[in-house]
Amino acid sequence: MKSALALLTLLASPAFAQDDRVLSASQMSDGIAACLASKADPAMLTTALSSAGWTNAPDAYGTLIFTPSDGDNTLVMRPSDATQCRVESMDLNTETAGAVLVKALATAGITVASKDADDLGCPRLQLGNGATATPVSGDDNTACTSTETSAIRFEFAAAP
Repeated sequence: MKSALALLTLLASPAFAQDDRVLSASQMSDGIAACLASKADPAMLTTALSSAGWTNAPDAYGTLIFTPSDGDNTLVMRPSDATQCRVESMDLNTETAGAVLVKALATAGITVASKDADDLGCPRLQLGNGATATPVSGDDNTACTSTETSAIRFEFAAAP
């Protein structure tokens, strides 16, 4: 009984939550890198994430949903529309996700060409590689920010 109470105390501790956020930030960074490298091409995205231990399955609408091997609070989604890729976290707020995005862009050598807003008014980055990246809420498609969840929406130019 004492060990069960100790485990519950550990799981509720701020340090444990911090470890979850560090893992989620790392997973979000991996998902961002895969989206950017693949430009939402399903075969390239699958190869990039599978080699990092992620698994995937399509949903009823043809969206590929990737999850990492060590947790299910981060997802990479690629809708059947081949020009989009979305990285979502149930542990990171939009401010933190934006910081992860900036670091991942720098690591990939991708510049921000300009900033504007999407049709909902959310800040959108026009990237030097021709894509856009929009940090948004992870649990509300109509909200630009969340204190609890986040997503980075990527849109790539359609192939000619």
